[in-house]
Amino acid sequence: MVEQRPATDEVSQRMDQLQAVLIAELSQRVNQLQVALFAELSQRMDQFHAALIAAIRPPSQATQKNEPNDDGPINRAAENYGRPQTPERNNPVLPPTPKDTPYVNRIRPMMPRPAEVENPPVSNREVNDQSVQDSELPEDYRRLPNLRAGKFICYYDKKQEEVPKGYPYSSWKNDDIYRLLCPAICFDISGRYVNPSRVDPRKLSAQQTPTSSGGYNKLQVDVGRGNFKDAVCISPIYTFLSSVVSASPGTLNSKEYKYLSGLLHTQEWERMMATMCMAFDKTILQADLRSENIISFSTPVVDRGTTAGVPPNIVTYDKFIMNCGDEIPVYDATGLDSLPLNEEYLDRLRFSTLPRWRTEIPTGSCDIVAYSASCSYVAKISGPNKWRLYTNIKWVIILRRSSN
Repeated sequence: MVEQRPATDEVSQRMDQLQAVLIAELSQRVNQLQVALFAELSQRMDQFHAALIAAIRPPSQATQKNEPNDDGPINRAAENYGRPQTPERNNPVLPPTPKDTPYVNRIRPMMPRPAEVENPPVSNREVNDQSVQDSELPEDYRRLPNLRAGKFICYYDKKQEEVPKGYPYSSWKNDDIYRLLCPAICFDISGRYVNPSRVDPRKLSAQQTPTSSGGYNKLQVDVGRGNFKDAVCISPIYTFLSSVVSASPGTLNSKEYKYLSGLLHTQEWERMMATMCMAFDKTILQADLRSENIISFSTPVVDRGTTAGVPPNIVTYDKFIMNCGDEIPVYDATGLDSLPLNEEYLDRLRFSTLPRWRTEIPTGSCDIVAYSASCSYVAKISGPNKWRLYTNIKWVIILRRSSN
């Protein structure tokens, strides 16, 4: 037994050597396979990424078609004073839209250059017109940013409504309503809530949202650090017509929608048009106008009889676009001494103690209307200006009920 030990030790030594060789060779083979696999995978990923970028990249500026008598292809090459650049993470590459719909990923408003601010051209004088400014708010208008002129035109031929003679705002100055109306007129921005007549357009942008039918640009606001949220616009108006409780027939009897039509204060109207046109990078926008200065805030038009009432809930309240079947919340603030217009309060408006108004808003009332804003290219619109602005109603606060 003693003589067999050397043989056993030798076998064990040989087995250890063989095991070490096998492990080394296996490790080498695995390493080689990993390198080859990663190289092939990287090559495949590069090819796939290049093909994907080529497939979804928007058409170049050279291939875009000019819109006749409009702004033409949007030039993004030139750097403009006062025009902050959006970080790459906030400017995703989106699928191209159908032919003849020259959307861009994100539009940032173009502000006037310093020389234009010091010596305003005609367009700026048209926006900042002292003859139509509220005499009680001269300091407010002086501090507001200079704007480029913009214009709304009616998107289809319709009978022009008779505009009330004069603006009622001046007659309200000795009324109790003015304690609520004046802060609403002067409100500019709080979080995602903006007053288009007062907000600095450099805080706004238009983000492309692709859909199955092409897509639209929706108004967003920079809430800080380059983060954007869908803007909720609020504007005080003199109510002209209301159909927010029950849907009203559209231009075709087979269609219906909900809306609230009204007038903005003088100078606030001109500033709203200028800001919206700057935000969507247009000089003219089609809008739902009942006259030259009466605008409608509405839901999308649908076939009559197809709407089903949806009680307001967190999903309905937070939608970018309310449907015709949704209930448009209307709140009565006529008994208040003050109304806090800030993001914290407005985000919880549905939980507030404000009583609800359950009937149509009377003509002549003073109200605050909240709406989202979007813009799309509508090829079927007649005329050269085919960009349409949508003011999508969300809720209403009544500040003063009409005595009529």
